[in-house]
Amino acid sequence: EAGSTMLCVGEPSGVLGPSGYQEEHHKQNEISAWTMDQKSAAATSAVASSTKDSSNVLFNPVILCILVTETAERVCYFGFRVSLVLYFIHELEYDEPTSVALYAWVTCLAYASPLLGALLADGRLGRYRTILYFGILYCIGMVFLTTGAMGTSYALYVRRILTFIGLLLVCIGTGGIKPCVSAFGADQVSDSVHTNSASQKNDSSNQASNDRVRKFFAYFYFCINVGAVASTLIIPVIKANYGFGKAFLTPTLFLVFAMVLFPSKRKDYKHHIPAEGSSSLVNIFRLCGLMLLEKLRVKFPALSCCIGSNCHTLVRGYDDDRYETNYELNSSNPSLDEKERIE
Repeated sequence: EAGSTMLCVGEPSGVLGPSGYQEEHHKQNEISAWTMDQKSAAATSAVASSTKDSSNVLFNPVILCILVTETAERVCYFGFRVSLVLYFIHELEYDEPTSVALYAWVTCLAYASPLLGALLADGRLGRYRTILYFGILYCIGMVFLTTGAMGTSYALYVRRILTFIGLLLVCIGTGGIKPCVSAFGADQVSDSVHTNSASQKNDSSNQASNDRVRKFFAYFYFCINVGAVASTLIIPVIKANYGFGKAFLTPTLFLVFAMVLFPSKRKDYKHHIPAEGSSSLVNIFRLCGLMLLEKLRVKFPALSCCIGSNCHTLVRGYDDDRYETNYELNSSNPSLDEKERIE
C-alpha cells in the first residue's frame, strides 16, 4: 500500500492515477448522458412542432380562404347541374333524350377543359392567375345561365342562346379551377416552394411539411364532398318552391362570393412561378410524337427519307435537363438492341 501510494503521489503531472481515471470516466459518462438528453429533447421538440404545425393547418387564414373558395365553387357546380336536365325539358322545351344528351355533353366538356387550365397554369399564367381569370369567366357564364332561366318573357331562342353561351363559359371556367386549386393549396403548406435543394431541409422539416400537406388534402376533399352534398340537397328544394331562376341564382351567388374571397389573400399566398419554356404536358405530347415517328421509321424503313434519321437521337436525349427517360423495362438485360427497346 505504501509503495502504491508513493507511486501515485510521485507520478508526474498529466498522468492520472486510479482515482483520477475513475473521476475522468465519470465525467465522460455525465457528458454522454447530457448529450443524449439534449438530442432526445430536440427530437421531441421537432415532433411536437410538426404536430402543432399540422394541426394548425385548418386555422391558417390562407388555407381557410382556399377551402371556403373550393366549397363554394363545388356548391355552384353541382348546384346548377342537379336541375339542368329538368331545365332543358320544361323551360327550353327539348325532349328527354335530347336533354340527357345535352347534359352529357356539358359534363364531358367540364371534365375535358381542365387540360386547358393545366396547360396555362403550368406554362404561362401560374396557378393563382389561372384560378382568378377562369373564375371570372365562370362567373360570367353563371350570369348568362341565370339570365336565361329568369328571363321567362324572352323568346325561346334567346333563352336557349343565353343558356348555351353560359354553359360553354361555365365549362371552360371550371376547367381552370379544377386542376389548380388543390395544387395551389398544397403550395401554401409545403416548404418545397421556397427550397430549391433537398439538402437544405432536414428530416424533421420534411416530416412537418408532409404532415401539413396530408392534412390539407384531407380537409380539401372533405370540403368538396360538403359542397356537393349541400348543393344536391338544397338546390332541388329551392327549385321546387321558387323555380329555375332562383335555383340557378343561388349557385351564382356562391360562386361570386368565392371569387371575391379568393383574391382577398393575394399578398399572403405563395405564388407558383411557371417554368420557362413549354409546359410539362406539352413536352410529354411532343415526346410521344417523336416516339411514334421513330417507331414508324423502324417499322417502315422506306419512310426514313420523309421522317428523318434523327428522331431516335431526339427521343433518347430529349430535354435531359428536365426528364430522365429510360425505355428499358428491365435494366438488368443490357443485350436488347435499340429496335427492341423502342418496340
